[in-house]
Amino acid sequence: MRYTQNAMIRRLSLTIVTILSCSHEPAEPELRNGQLDNTHSSAFDVIQQDAIESGGTESRHKQAPSDPEKRPLALILTETQGYYHASIAPAVAALSDILLDDGFTVQQSESSSVFMQGLAHVSVLIFLSTTGDILSNAEQTAVRTYVQAGGGWVGIHAAADAEYEWPWYEQLVGAWFAGHPPVQEANIRVNQKHAATSMLPLKWTRTDEWYDFSRPPPSGATVLLWLESMSDTDGSIRRDHPIAWAQSIGQGRSLYTGGGHTEESYHEPLFREHLLASVRWAARLEP
Repeated sequence: MRYTQNAMIRRLSLTIVTILSCSHEPAEPELRNGQLDNTHSSAFDVIQQDAIESGGTESRHKQAPSDPEKRPLALILTETQGYYHASIAPAVAALSDILLDDGFTVQQSESSSVFMQGLAHVSVLIFLSTTGDILSNAEQTAVRTYVQAGGGWVGIHAAADAEYEWPWYEQLVGAWFAGHPPVQEANIRVNQKHAATSMLPLKWTRTDEWYDFSRPPPSGATVLLWLESMSDTDGSIRRDHPIAWAQSIGQGRSLYTGGGHTEESYHEPLFREHLLASVRWAARLEP
């Protein structure tokens, strides 16, 4: 079902809190009634579900508890210091749609400074087409501690085009971006044995911007999707090219998927299902 803003307004009652401060040095968070006060967080958007209409196309999983404090929390980071993808806005809309529909609470921020408020309450951290050097040293430590202690991380598309000066990030994402040919249609071979791709056909054909990477995925990673062939930047044909993978890091889970450059991607039912299942797996809602 094609997502539109009006459709989401009709289907969901949302509370959206937008904080306008964009400082990379956040004010010290306050405690109110024993809880962190996010009033001073920078570029911090909260999308909280008050009601879910049943029967959505992606809502085939058991819903999370109705109590907002007990719902899994997905935090979407969209900060960029390099190329800014026009698909970020429709991607946030699509992720909010499918995750709210599945019982998550969704928070979106354009500033990684929100990490300094703590990540222990976050079920899954999503880097959505983040680019460039976006994390301070303290924020890097917060992300690494969170994942290694059991947190979930999902990187989408240009999440591989970030943090080149932080060696551990290459381990987290699996491989860095190294270039791409023009947007093109590709036949994709699917690993149906993993929860993040089990709903996809064995051969999946779709159009997107397909990345080359700095190295193959880590040896301990499970490859989820391979491009059967891709016309490379030099005109050569690359075959059996991994484009999505999942792995364990410490006690946590990491999943990277390379699709999502085009705005059209986020209207594709199968791609949306893949994103939902990827987030659920990283959040340990799927085995």
